[in-house]
Amino acid sequence: CKSMTGNVYTKADQMAKSGKPQHLIERAKDILRVEVQCKSPKVGYLRRKKEMESRQLRHFVRREMAEEIISNYCKRVFKPGDYYTRAEAIVNIKGQIGEKKRRVTACENILQAVAQTRSISEARRQLEATGIAIKNSKSGKMLQYSKEQFSRNCRHLADLNINPVTIPRDWTINASVKCLPSITKLIQPLLSIGTEVPQ
Repeated sequence: CKSMTGNVYTKADQMAKSGKPQHLIERAKDILRVEVQCKSPKVGYLRRKKEMESRQLRHFVRREMAEEIISNYCKRVFKPGDYYTRAEAIVNIKGQIGEKKRRVTACENILQAVAQTRSISEARRQLEATGIAIKNSKSGKMLQYSKEQFSRNCRHLADLNINPVTIPRDWTINASVKCLPSITKLIQPLLSIGTEVPQ
């Protein structure tokens, strides 16, 4: 996003790297920090949208505005849907869609393209421009989608609550865990909770 920059990190790791005392690091061990920094064009847009008299900081330091900005940013960047391994996502797709083979194949192709390029935006770019040759495909399968087709198939995945980004095979996750919740699901309930975060 050109008008905003986001950072997501574990607060304890950040504090450890900056040499903070161990007792503070312990307090921060379960905190996932989400920061969204608005650049000048976004600040101007917010000022006009909220009809503020100036760009002074006091107009922007409001809880409801912060929650709206973080929520909207997370929805745009992280995409909706829970995170699955690719194999588990495909089982889930087939279980929800059933016999609609073309839609199942289209969703599988999006998961494959995103996994192979390791980026939603890069998968979109390559699929639209040159196509993507599927790795380990015996038939030398080539995928190519228009921007509209890509977006439509990502919406199908969102409707199924499946994130196009899948959990890599080399991640060591307990086998009983079938999926990881979407980041927006994790963040949304926290936006209304006022908790003191160690500096």
